[in-house]
Amino acid sequence: MYGAALPFHVEFFFIGGASYFLYKYARGRAPRALPVVVLAGVLLLLLVTRGRPHALAPVYVWALILTLLCARPDDRSREWLARPLEHPWAQALGRVSYSVYLAHLPLLAVVQFGLLNLAPGLDRVQHACLLFGGTVLVTLPVASVLYATIEAPFIRWGNALALAWAGRSSAVGPARARAASWS
Repeated sequence: MYGAALPFHVEFFFIGGASYFLYKYARGRAPRALPVVVLAGVLLLLLVTRGRPHALAPVYVWALILTLLCARPDDRSREWLARPLEHPWAQALGRVSYSVYLAHLPLLAVVQFGLLNLAPGLDRVQHACLLFGGTVLVTLPVASVLYATIEAPFIRWGNALALAWAGRSSAVGPARARAASWS
C-alpha cells in the first residue's frame, strides 16, 4: 500500500549489500579528505536541483555515511563530519532504529486518529506539524521499550547461539580428525 516492500526498492537493498563488501575492503583506506569531496558533490547536486525533493536523496545520505565509515581514523574531515553521528543521542537512535521503523506507522495512525477526533478544525500545516511531533514523541519511547524487551534479548540470544555453534564446530573438527585417523 505504501510502496515500501522490497520488490519496489530492490536497488536500495542491492546498494546496501554492496556497501557491506565495500566497507569491509575500504575501511580506513579511503583517500584523505574524501568525506569533504563527497559532501561537496552532494551539495553541488542539491544546488543543481535547487533543493527540490530528489529521488536520489537516500543515495546522497548513503554516500556520506559510507564515506565517513571508510575514512581514515586520522582524517580531520572525517572527524568534524562524523562528530554528530558519534554523539550518544545519535548512537541511541541508531540502536532503536529498527524498532522505530516497525512501530512508527501504527503509532502515526493512532496519533492521526487522535488529532482528527480531538482537533478536527486544524489547518493542514498545523495538522502536519502536530502529527509529526506527536508521532515522534510517541514513537521514541515505544521503540525504546520494544528494543529493551524484544530486540536486545533476541540479539543476546543470537550471539549466545552463534558462540555455542562456533564452539561446537571447533570441538567437532578435532574429534572428526581423530576418528578419521583411527580408520
